[in-house]
Amino acid sequence: MQLKKDHSSRPLWVVRSTAADFLVAIAEPVCRPNHIHEYKLTAYSLYAAVSVGLQTSDIVEYLQKLSKTSVPDGIVQFIKKRCIQLEYPLLAEYDFRNDTVNPDINIDLKPTAVLRPYQEKSLRKMFGNGRARSGVIVLPCGAGKSLVGVTAACTVRKRCLVLGNSSVSVEQWKAQFKMWSTIDDSQICRFTSDAKDKPIGCSVAISTYSMLGHTTKRSWEAEKVMEWMRTQEWGLMILDELNKLLSKSLRCSFKTDLKTFHVEYAIRLNKFVF
Repeated sequence: MQLKKDHSSRPLWVVRSTAADFLVAIAEPVCRPNHIHEYKLTAYSLYAAVSVGLQTSDIVEYLQKLSKTSVPDGIVQFIKKRCIQLEYPLLAEYDFRNDTVNPDINIDLKPTAVLRPYQEKSLRKMFGNGRARSGVIVLPCGAGKSLVGVTAACTVRKRCLVLGNSSVSVEQWKAQFKMWSTIDDSQICRFTSDAKDKPIGCSVAISTYSMLGHTTKRSWEAEKVMEWMRTQEWGLMILDELNKLLSKSLRCSFKTDLKTFHVEYAIRLNKFVF
């Protein structure tokens, strides 16, 4: 790649805040030491970009504007192809404050829960217009995505379904809800092969992708729980580490905000994802 003639005025080698915000919106962080940050453009990061309203022309234009080098044709073609495949999905909005069909759950954020500026920024994007917007929140490891998810649940105050990748993730999410929110412990229920807290009737249900996508015969009790989970109206669905989800292995459908949410197509038909 050749340097542009006016490369000295381009910022991507020395990242400024505007360039950093743009990269976070369209790409996944790989490593970010003090002086040189590395990001990776992926299908998932482009989905996140589309979910916040960026279009193909926006992404390509800003890449070309900020880059010290010419942007390779292969990258431009990849961005146009992926954004077209995503079909620029419309963002769903949930007027949770005026939802009189689904009762509020008893949950608030504890006074000890202090959000960092970037966590507040991500939540403002989700709740900026007084409603809950669907989308993808991308934060690096250790940035407190769990606190963001718990805060979102405390804001919506409707029944919440959380899906993770493993039993360890399930235990971590339960601990985070107990740490940061006032919800009663009896209202947080786990549904995994190792821990079944009788989720029927609970306010926050936490399970794994593999548990819900299980296709072989279940026990009578597990099947009853699955039937209950499918028929509930979930005000908020949190899909943890969505980039690791193998969507083809999941065949479950759930109701969220008076609509049906198909986990199999979570990448394209997301509700609220963290």
